Amino acid sequence: MEVGWEGAPVRYEIVAEAYRDLEQASARLVLIDRLAQLFAQTPDSLLPTVALLSQGQIAPDFTGIELGLAERLAARAVAQAAGVPGEQALARVRQTGDLGLAAEQLKGEATVSRPASPDAGLEVGHVFDTLHQVAAAAGEGSQTRKLDLFGGLLHRATPLEARYLVRTVTGSLRLGIGTATILDALAEVHAGGRKARPVLERAYNICSDLGLVTKTLVEGGLAAVEGMRVRPGNPVRPMLAQRLSASDEILGKLGGECAAEYKYDGMRVQAHRTSDGGLELFTRRLERVSGQFPDLVALLEAGLRPREAILEGEIVAIDPASGELRPFQEVMFRRRKYGITEAVSDIPVSLFCFELLYADGQDLTRLP
Repeated sequence: MEVGWEGAPVRYEIVAEAYRDLEQASARLVLIDRLAQLFAQTPDSLLPTVALLSQGQIAPDFTGIELGLAERLAARAVAQAAGVPGEQALARVRQTGDLGLAAEQLKGEATVSRPASPDAGLEVGHVFDTLHQVAAAAGEGSQTRKLDLFGGLLHRATPLEARYLVRTVTGSLRLGIGTATILDALAEVHAGGRKARPVLERAYNICSDLGLVTKTLVEGGLAAVEGMRVRPGNPVRPMLAQRLSASDEILGKLGGECAAEYKYDGMRVQAHRTSDGGLELFTRRLERVSGQFPDLVALLEAGLRPREAILEGEIVAIDPASGELRPFQEVMFRRRKYGITEAVSDIPVSLFCFELLYADGQDLTRLP
């Protein structure tokens, strides 16, 4: 059980109330202030969890942890928790246009007809742990397991908690905030003001893990966050190109000098080799694709000299006979779950490397 500042359990209702207020606000400063209020109410030990939940996530994107709860299955859980037929829950969804609102209304009506139990309401840590159990359920019987776990949360949830639990598991939290707003609120509460936001933002960009940035901040302060370095296994968020209309504009933006390289028509990836020898490929959306490119993994395992490294490049389909580059669509053909061996044979690929971000303990991202 988590304990708040005054020794009371940290209720999920506190988070849900903040979500409701955020959803109703629109001005950026109001959003930051309300989120900062929530963070100020949250114990340091629980703040990384609340920050992740505010992103609508239970883990960073690159971990591949997904709740895997389709809206129809979530609707079944809502119906069971509210004690109504499944068709009634679906009818309410059609009426409101939002499963979260339908859950809130049905739970509210159920509470009127039969009073809530004394232990109604949830704690943040219990919600977070249970959602991880939902995500981990796999294999035969996994859908039933997911339904039972999520239904158990909804059964104890207050109507408002139900609204945001459902939206979290279906990936539609809709608070009107982005990661930048969350970082502003964290800076406001734990870093002396929003002027410190760029330090938090850089840390987030090099580790892609809001929970880690938050944990570092509350445990070591802004100096610890400033000292964060890239680490193999945590993909660096990609820096995307800006389009300008003329070469003079480009040179002006870059101080008069620049280097240019060919833009290959392929798929951008970041390759990470960790100290245990593991090698992982991440897309620019931080998805893991090593299993789809085993030939490329083997090539990097053989060719990379550093024991630990982070390397960026472009995967391009190539004709092995002529050496000519093939169209982008052929690279995307390799993005598949099945028939990997055949695809490797039919469409060979190569990697054009253009950036070394880390090598054997050296963070190279600050170098020109």
